[in-house]
Amino acid sequence: MAKGESAEYKYDVFISYRHVRPDADIARSLHRLLETFPIPKSLRSSGWLGRSFLDREELTAGDLTDSIREGIGRSRYLISVCSRRTRFSPWCLKEIELFRSLHGDERILVLLLEGEPEEVFPEALKSLKMSKGGEERRRELLAADIRTKAVKSPDFCGYEKLSSPELGIFRREALKLLRETEIYRLMAGMLGISYGDLRQRGRERRLRLLLSISGMVLGVSLIFLFCLWNLYRRSVRSERRARQQTAIMILNYADSALAKGDRLSSLLIADRAMDYVSDSMEEIDYIHSLNYSILNRALLREPYSGLSLLKTGREGPFYAALEGGKKLLVIGEDNGMELWDIEGGFRERSCSAPFPLVSLAADSENGIVVSNSFDGELLLWDKELKRCQRIGNTGEKYYTEMGLAGGGKFLLGFRSLSASPCLELWDIEGKRIVYTKELGEGKQLLQVLPSPDGSSLAFALSDSSVIEVGLKDLEERVLLEPEEGKSSAGRTMLYSEDGRYLYRCLEDSLSIVDRENPSEKKSVELSLRCRSIRGYGNYLYLLASAGSKILLFDRESMEETGFLIGKNARLSNFEINPENGDAVGVWEDRSAAFWSGIDYHSKENKITGEIREMQDADSVKLSFTRDGKYLIHSAADGSILLLDAVGSGKRRECRGRLLSQSRNRSYTLHTDGERLYLFHTGEGKLLRDWELPEEVNPEFNVFSLNSTATVMAVSDTLSANLSLVDIASGEVLSETESRKKSAGEGVMVTGIQFSKDGSSVFAAFSDGVVESYDGRTGEPNGFRRELESGIVSIVLSEEDDAIAVNTAEHRCRIFSLPDGEEGEELPGECYSLYREGGKWNALGITGNDIFRYTEGEEIHIVPTNNLRQGMGNEKLNSNSISPDRRYLITNTGGDMVMTDAKTGVYIRSFGRRDAERPVSGRAYFTEDGEKLIFDSGTESSSLERVFREEELSALSEKALRGRSLSDEELSKIGRSQ
Repeated sequence: MAKGESAEYKYDVFISYRHVRPDADIARSLHRLLETFPIPKSLRSSGWLGRSFLDREELTAGDLTDSIREGIGRSRYLISVCSRRTRFSPWCLKEIELFRSLHGDERILVLLLEGEPEEVFPEALKSLKMSKGGEERRRELLAADIRTKAVKSPDFCGYEKLSSPELGIFRREALKLLRETEIYRLMAGMLGISYGDLRQRGRERRLRLLLSISGMVLGVSLIFLFCLWNLYRRSVRSERRARQQTAIMILNYADSALAKGDRLSSLLIADRAMDYVSDSMEEIDYIHSLNYSILNRALLREPYSGLSLLKTGREGPFYAALEGGKKLLVIGEDNGMELWDIEGGFRERSCSAPFPLVSLAADSENGIVVSNSFDGELLLWDKELKRCQRIGNTGEKYYTEMGLAGGGKFLLGFRSLSASPCLELWDIEGKRIVYTKELGEGKQLLQVLPSPDGSSLAFALSDSSVIEVGLKDLEERVLLEPEEGKSSAGRTMLYSEDGRYLYRCLEDSLSIVDRENPSEKKSVELSLRCRSIRGYGNYLYLLASAGSKILLFDRESMEETGFLIGKNARLSNFEINPENGDAVGVWEDRSAAFWSGIDYHSKENKITGEIREMQDADSVKLSFTRDGKYLIHSAADGSILLLDAVGSGKRRECRGRLLSQSRNRSYTLHTDGERLYLFHTGEGKLLRDWELPEEVNPEFNVFSLNSTATVMAVSDTLSANLSLVDIASGEVLSETESRKKSAGEGVMVTGIQFSKDGSSVFAAFSDGVVESYDGRTGEPNGFRRELESGIVSIVLSEEDDAIAVNTAEHRCRIFSLPDGEEGEELPGECYSLYREGGKWNALGITGNDIFRYTEGEEIHIVPTNNLRQGMGNEKLNSNSISPDRRYLITNTGGDMVMTDAKTGVYIRSFGRRDAERPVSGRAYFTEDGEKLIFDSGTESSSLERVFREEELSALSEKALRGRSLSDEELSKIGRSQ
């Protein structure tokens, strides 16, 4: 059709737009408004047809389709939906150019979504011309503007960077502008009348309509009732959205508390957030995922995970444990005393003192508490911390440190800020000083150590001498004389559990004093210079002066037996768990870690795991409760972090790391490098084990089990073939022959999967071949495809009627079985393929996001949130997805990360924070989805329960013990964020 030629138009408007959100949403709404626009009677003879052309299929290659060309040719006007991305669309540009060539420049209109015209208009729109007075001049475009105030702001990031909820909000505001004003602007331009005239006619039409029904009283009443109902619905909807945003915001507060190690506070905050939630909310799945993530990470704790965080508001906080470690006494922000419940993580009560407190001491067994205030007053408090009595006054200077000795009968006070530091011993009952130790010029008191029987005190001085004072006769005796040229620092003394021996490390020697016969001293030369000592059972832990080694010393044999190996930095402090001998260390770079399961006769005891919650804090004091359940860490910023030393995650340890899982998820195959182990994961039982054949290397061979765990398929690293092995007898049933080759070709088996009934086994190869074999004879049985790209993994559909082949180019190609007809090609790697509602469905990852595909529909991308880890380029087995396909497991660096596949929310990690864990570990759900078995070490795996949200909510309620968050506390949390 020539330009300007009259034609029989089929459409009023051709809508040109990009097939992305929100352009596509706006285009569909525009199409509906154009076709339903009420034309004034006087203009109905204008030839308006009430039909618009909207292409709903996205073009992927080639030129414009015939249907689009015909639509452009038979449309009177063209409306271009313009956003920042329009000028980069070759299809939009071609549509504009084709319309110009057929109809000229004067029938093109624009709907502006974002940006400024000069920024977003394609060159084809900027160069439109018009004829006037016989000459051509540039034509000013008629542009309908649906940019909201927020979109016009210079700070607007662009529609493409908005999250799904934000995009929905902005889209609704833009559509409101389109409906209320801008549709009239577009229609006025196409009908040839003024915008004001058309709007006025619209108003007149509505007025006539209202007048025509004004006499219908019943109708008016019904309309009135309907309006009221609509307003009510809108108010309910607005309130629901507000409550939804509030719930999400509070859950983010809970997550922030969790990141700081304050798990109990995170549970309280999350519990409050769920008070705002209703099932009718648009983002209900997302909210439940956030809550499930918080419950998992707060309740299922690894050993040495943060439990609660106390903010005392004081630099270098003082604290003391009471009631056997169940309570923690601290000097609070108001300089009074606060008693905290350790397990509950809440402040049980507080009490004020006449003057600000500077130090305190407590005897956990006898419930004795003594405080020292800024004015020097010493006060003895009752068990309820409600009443106190005066002991005395320290004089001009208060005690910087205090302790109790002799079963709570004596108070030990140390004054370090005076010109002449001294130590004083008070008889609490007698309310008087009974012993004073003046240190003298140049001397420092390094450590005071009460004997286990409460009969004596040992003092370590900076001149390397050790003095002991008997609490009955208050007489001094020198246990160790000063050693010339040697000096000590830190905690260098330790009593034996029965109190008979005193151990003191001094540089490269360990002195052992028999207190019953002090003249009988022994000295053992150490292989390392040491600066601090701890003990557990029969062993001493000696901290090396340089680096971060801890020397292990057997008290009975009087010999060094092993080492704890730390990181490449200097340890500033360490402590030993009195219950199991675990060691916890804090480094000068403010990192922290622990050693557990220590082999006292090994020189290679490496760090078990890091304590992330203790990082980035200047450590002041580190101690365990008496039962070893909790670790208490105070920092210079005034915070006290309580850590659960035991952990709450219950798991069963299994021999060997994972090699494969059967298709029905009932069995797993493991190896420890020497033997193979077959487990029934549902029952948690080891079924059998046998020696690993010499020719099999688990690092290079690929394994697969059939559903009955009777046959195992193993790849051959030298010939890229498979061996089918009878598990009961260990005999090779058959070997495949189709891929026999020489060892130098470099082709490897990359994936093996049995069909559900075990009649076929499918194998993928690095050279792009995928082939099926008979599950008993190993003969090829019909399916074979050769791809251009190498294959990294394969996934059989749940019905065994299709196979997804994941290539090295991060593409997935689907083939039907058994005919091998090729179907869809998907971007990314597929991990689950199934039929639902008669259509193919696939689930997998593309880049760092999750994709969901339904046959005949566009691929749905689920972004993952910023907490998510492990979503790298590691390939997964299909069984790394839960049976209900709700959760998937990814792995990077050894952490098994569970993610909600529907919302993209990070749920939790499975692992031991072990520096020696495998980099490419595996994880599998059990058949019922209630357990997960995963690699937890270099040669070990763990079977752990996967709790439902309802179960975790019940556990949370039990842990909180009826506590709830007040509005004042929630407001304070919000301000702190």
